Amino acid sequence: MIEEQRVIDFHGHTGRLDLYNGVDDPDLILRAMDKVGIDVSCVFNIFHPDGTTGNDITARFVAEHPDRFVGFAYVSPMMAEGMVDELTRAIDELGLIAIKLYPPYTQWDLNEPIWHPIYEFANERGLAIIFHT
Repeated sequence: MIEEQRVIDFHGHTGRLDLYNGVDDPDLILRAMDKVGIDVSCVFNIFHPDGTTGNDITARFVAEHPDRFVGFAYVSPMMAEGMVDELTRAIDELGLIAIKLYPPYTQWDLNEPIWHPIYEFANERGLAIIFHT
C-alpha cells in the first residue's frame, strides 16, 4: 500500500505572450496547484523566439518556491548563435535542470543540423530534452 503519493505536473508554463493566457505570478499557480492536489510542477516559458526573458521568469518561479517548482530552460534555433550561450546561462547561472523545445513552432525538422548544438549541449551535460509535439 502506498502511504503517500506525490503528484507532479510535468507540463507547466510561465510567462505571458499575446497569443496565450500565460501567468507570471507563481503564487497564482501555487493556489491552482493546491486546489487540485499538485505537489510539484515542472515549469518552462511559453514559446517565444527569444527564450532569455522566459528563462528568467522560470528561474524566478523556482527561486521563490524551490520546493514546488522545477525549471526547464528554453531556447530556439531562431536564437541562432545565442542558443548555447543561453543554455549555459540558464543551466549554470539560473539553475534550470532540463531543456524544453518547441519544434512545431519553427521551420526546422528535429533532424536538421540547426538543432545539433542543443543536442550536443544536452548530451555533454547529461540533460533531458522535452519536446512539444
